[in-house]
Amino acid sequence: VVSHIASDNVIGGEMAGHYIMEKVGEKAKVIQLEGIAGTSAARERGEGFMNAVKGSDMDLPASQPADLDRTKGLTDKENL
Repeated sequence: VVSHIASDNVIGGEMAGHYIMEKVGEKAKVIQLEGIAGTSAARERGEGFMNAVKGSDMDLPASQPADLDRTKGLTDKENL
């Protein structure tokens, strides 16, 4: 292998968490719609997101895999 390019999913999740807190405030009620359950990317992004919101007053009542599918995500959101 001459080169390898990859993303850091933990940092990506942290960035998402900080962005959401900036937009809705640290006391907001937020549900987490995940990617495909069990994948390393979903686990790592979830870890990063939780790192970012840890210590805030954000209410996280639920987390649900949406399989990277907008329709499934909308349905999951409505059911939560």
